[in-house]
Amino acid sequence: MISPDSRYTPPRRRQNLSAYVVSALEEMIQQEQLKVGDRLPTESQLGEMFDVSRTVVREAVSHLKSRGMVETRRGIGAFVLRRHASTSFMTEGLSLETASEIVQVLEFRIPIETEAAGLAAARRTPEDIAALEDNLARFARSIGDRHLAKQEDFEFHRLIGAACRNHVYLRFYDFFGETMVPRSHVEDLGARDEVIRYLENVLEEHRAIYRAIVDQAGDRARQAMQDHLGRSWRLYHGRLETSAD
Repeated sequence: MISPDSRYTPPRRRQNLSAYVVSALEEMIQQEQLKVGDRLPTESQLGEMFDVSRTVVREAVSHLKSRGMVETRRGIGAFVLRRHASTSFMTEGLSLETASEIVQVLEFRIPIETEAAGLAAARRTPEDIAALEDNLARFARSIGDRHLAKQEDFEFHRLIGAACRNHVYLRFYDFFGETMVPRSHVEDLGARDEVIRYLENVLEEHRAIYRAIVDQAGDRARQAMQDHLGRSWRLYHGRLETSAD
């Protein structure tokens, strides 16, 4: 972990300040001065380290997000997602910060994850069931924390991918990472009871998918997943229509 008080001094300063900061942060991440899961220094700290404005820092972090290397969590900061930039078409240029992007990704996810739930119901093992049970318990405990159970939400979907016994599904989830879990609407709710109510509904939808997988009811698992993601699609599509009015 690098110290926020340190100053980065590359051999030669690049003319494009944003590219200069991107290159420096990539180097720190790849050399594990900043490890996966670490929080980046604040905008003001990075600005001081690189002797650039906060605007330049924001541009650099946004670029790293589009390459799948970092993610930002509202009110918390930016965190390292992976050591190397993703070359996948699925993450290139996606920040999932706008309702439009979230709607498009959900439209991509719905048919893929609906079928994944059906395959998981047919192929799951006792170990898969145990892992899903543990995930649901941790999700319930994390509903009130500041991360809004984002990690547990993503992990639930990835565990279903693992239960498919098809490595392509796991690659799909790993390409997106936690960025595939939209939380902007939840953060905008503001009131704690509204946030908790929303996440409790998500948890109940996960439990419905889980029960269908336990029962090896493929059609029911597919429908439960479609209902779950479809609800999110309607939510964000509604926000998109509202913003257009």
